[in-house]
Amino acid sequence: MSEIPLPLDRFSSEAYLAALEDLVTRYAEEKEPVHYKKAAINQSGTTTSSCLKFFSDVELIEAEKAGVYVPSKPVLNYFRKVGKSKKSAQERIEESLQKYSLFSEVMFLVGTGDFTREDLSKKAAGQLDIDKENIPSISTAIGIFENFGFLETSDEGLIRRSSVIAEQSGTDQLEKDSKADSKNEPAQQDLSGDFPADESPEIEFPPTRGSPEDLVTIINVLSGGGTYSTEEITEEVEFSKRKVQGLTQYGAALGFVKEDESHQLTDSGFELSFCSDDSQRERWFRTAIREYNSYRHILRASFESLDKDVDALESPTIEKELRTTFGFTDNTQDTVRTAINTLLQTVEAAGFGEYRVGRGSNPTRIESSTEELQSLRDLVTDDTISERKDSQSPTSNQSEDTKTDQSLDQDTSQSEKEDAGESSEQDIEANKTTQSISRGPAIRISEIRIQNFRNIRDTGYIELENVTTLIGKNESGKTSTLEAISSFSPDYHYSERDLSTSANTSERDSKIPIITLRFELERLLVDEFYPALTDTIETPLTITRTKYFDNSYEAEIDGPVDAEEVELPTPNILYYDSYSHLSDSATIEQLENGERPTFSNLLDLGGLSVDTFEESSLSRYNAVEQAENRIEDQINNSWSQKSLNININWNSSEEKIDLLIQDQLNPDSATDERPLTYPSQRSAGFQWFLSFYINLLAESSSSGLESKVLLLDDPGVYLHPEGKRDWLESVNEIGMNEQVVFSSHSPYLIDKRYPSRIRAVEDTPGGGTKIREDIFQSDSHTLEPLRNALGVDLGSSPFISRRQLLVEGPTEYYIVAAVANYFEQELDRDLFGWQELSVMPVRGASNVIGQASWLDSEGIDYAIMLDSDQEGRDALDRIETHNPDIDSDRVVLLEKPSNSQDVVTEDMFDPELYVSEFNAEYEEFTSELDEDFEPAQVEEVDGLRWEISGIEYDGSRLDEVLVEYLENSDLSDYLENSRGEIEIRKRQIAERIASRLNRSDVDEDQLEPFNRLFANLGSAMDIDS
Repeated sequence: MSEIPLPLDRFSSEAYLAALEDLVTRYAEEKEPVHYKKAAINQSGTTTSSCLKFFSDVELIEAEKAGVYVPSKPVLNYFRKVGKSKKSAQERIEESLQKYSLFSEVMFLVGTGDFTREDLSKKAAGQLDIDKENIPSISTAIGIFENFGFLETSDEGLIRRSSVIAEQSGTDQLEKDSKADSKNEPAQQDLSGDFPADESPEIEFPPTRGSPEDLVTIINVLSGGGTYSTEEITEEVEFSKRKVQGLTQYGAALGFVKEDESHQLTDSGFELSFCSDDSQRERWFRTAIREYNSYRHILRASFESLDKDVDALESPTIEKELRTTFGFTDNTQDTVRTAINTLLQTVEAAGFGEYRVGRGSNPTRIESSTEELQSLRDLVTDDTISERKDSQSPTSNQSEDTKTDQSLDQDTSQSEKEDAGESSEQDIEANKTTQSISRGPAIRISEIRIQNFRNIRDTGYIELENVTTLIGKNESGKTSTLEAISSFSPDYHYSERDLSTSANTSERDSKIPIITLRFELERLLVDEFYPALTDTIETPLTITRTKYFDNSYEAEIDGPVDAEEVELPTPNILYYDSYSHLSDSATIEQLENGERPTFSNLLDLGGLSVDTFEESSLSRYNAVEQAENRIEDQINNSWSQKSLNININWNSSEEKIDLLIQDQLNPDSATDERPLTYPSQRSAGFQWFLSFYINLLAESSSSGLESKVLLLDDPGVYLHPEGKRDWLESVNEIGMNEQVVFSSHSPYLIDKRYPSRIRAVEDTPGGGTKIREDIFQSDSHTLEPLRNALGVDLGSSPFISRRQLLVEGPTEYYIVAAVANYFEQELDRDLFGWQELSVMPVRGASNVIGQASWLDSEGIDYAIMLDSDQEGRDALDRIETHNPDIDSDRVVLLEKPSNSQDVVTEDMFDPELYVSEFNAEYEEFTSELDEDFEPAQVEEVDGLRWEISGIEYDGSRLDEVLVEYLENSDLSDYLENSRGEIEIRKRQIAERIASRLNRSDVDEDQLEPFNRLFANLGSAMDIDS
């Protein structure tokens, strides 16, 4: 079997090029790695996925992760350029494909003789030892090469090397000579700001200390002539030694100061010291920006991501380029911040706008006119500059603008220019490192199992989401569950009190399992952990690790990998049952000794360090002001009830930092404010939220593949309802990067939008603590927080939403919530006001009438969603004939374009999606039986009909089709209930689908009927408006 990548022959060669062009189109719009679903513009997601996978295999595009791609620069230019630039891109694609053995063999063969496509495919297969069954795939590949323009088919049906490519290869040297001869001819100007195609600039990190104003002060000292030591300069100015060192380094970078063991001015430095007005000084700073490689390339890259008509250059734009394009990922936030501030102040000194320190939601920036920014863009896109030469400095008879125009008129090959808005290859490569591996933690615990721990005998395997909520009454075992997960840490050592009384003490000398964690690693993570084994590993790779009572570990890997010979994933588990409050102040000594951890984390969030407070007054003032803005932004984004001002004050006599907080009740008013207060003077709830959020942000700021697992025991007890909702939104954001498990009995901390995240914890008589994923089977006391959150049977409860969607049961609850979240988060689509309503499961269509009557009497807006089966139609008929208080227009029956009745929830999905989760559920459900479950197979007949393992399915009553399949299976006797009937495990399958939707592991076209359903629900709720 050949290992040479081959395209799937069921797609045409034209489909492959169309998928690649759509990827380029989407990437050009979004400037970030593209999921194949977003690239599916003109073709289905399945077709696009398969086509892009091939181009990734032959290295024309990069797979940032499974299904997420970045086109290479040649591919970008091939589809986005014309003329010589496209021709150049085509040449580079050919160079890249030469590493692909099938391409190089085909191109060789067509040069040796005449072949039809069929003959050429067979010949290449023989030469490369490819199985004959893959000859159609080789033929498709040849079609792809032809569509790229490398081959052409003659009128006689013979495959030949393209005449255009042949001419190119014969004239390469001639073109090189032409370029050399044309250097004195003017080239068309391209002020787009892009890097030349082959340029990959390497720059030094820009200066981090200094400002133009302070630099001029130093230059005036050095203008006396001769050399000065750092100490001698310090004696002449009111700066610290440390600041003088920073300023001389800044001056050296800009070409004004020569640094050796001492300091002296360059010719440019002397010219700057002689300037008598701002316009002259501006010209010298313009020269410095243009000739200092770091500033020129940083600004140039920053302009790539800006529109032509912007009026500001903002620090986040520059930071992105420093981190991604130029790879300065190891520098601290404080270092990057000060470097950007210095650069922007230099831009101001060059006369390109006004430097503005960030405040509130506005970042630090240069505010300029469009013309000023265009002039700066022109200045830094001059490709003729390579090295600084003092002799190039402007004179009094030649303005900087004139000199810039002359430089721009010099020739630069047009083929080396790029269109505005396209990123360099270095941008693409760097951007890949900044994308999250998936929606959620990099390495996520997929399941846990707790055994023999205190009152927990055996939970079985329980699935964990990115954010998982444990609900249950007091003493039900929520804390023990969290502590059991926490005990997986190597720092935790078990004692006798940890061992369950039900544990088999006769086996004390053997291993007693306590906590088992199961991980599923997708392809990107497998490549990261086991790069030498990726050819032999199928993904997802399941790894199971168990810790025993004797504190030893064992691991199992579901694949050809020896667990003892490879690195295993070890999550950093952090357990919180109490939270250190934020103190009012901290001394330098306390911070250095770690005595004020929350205060220290606060300073970290602002990008401040202890060293900041040892700087000069002006530098300290600027650093603290920006830190206050940064902290305010993060806190105010999470605390919706108030707009806070943060004041950090330095007490130099006591070497102490004081923290004061102020409520700005009306953000639009400068006078509607409360007095400054210390944190200890605020409410317990406010102190808790502020302290918790600061610490949580600090803990969740890690990068890399080893994510954290945050375990939070009954958080938010001091918060009032609005504060709890703010806290929940903050945790949801943190769950995008870290995994969170928290316990609660508050309805405000249960996110009704994600029912699949909820786990019910119960203390059962004689059975110890049980954890239920099927929350609707739990007892009424356990479910009370959930009932409150949903507003079920609570009359005038303040918990209830003023818009309700009544559905038949838990299955529909899981499905509607998950699909609505997917539409909103992935597609930015909300068709029925999802965020403002609650979904209320009512246990069957027959029970919907009483609940609807109650909602109507309370004046609550609602809609009713029912299957269009017989039970649903009967319920609608009863409403129309016997319940005039219920408007029948509020009832929405499920339907599909091909079916207007007998449509149930299961029919709303693409059959392949639903059946795949049906198979997964029953494979697990029957795993302990002697016989294996035979998965059902789906075969599409004509787009409106399918066969499911030989049973015809016309788009309605998929549940009955699957019951028939189970009845015909060898396991039917095991699957019957006490009545001798088989019922589909609808709720469990719905949970599985909900989990996939929460992970965005579906295609939009698999959910098409929900678009019409949600639009109908929106109309049903708006009938009285």
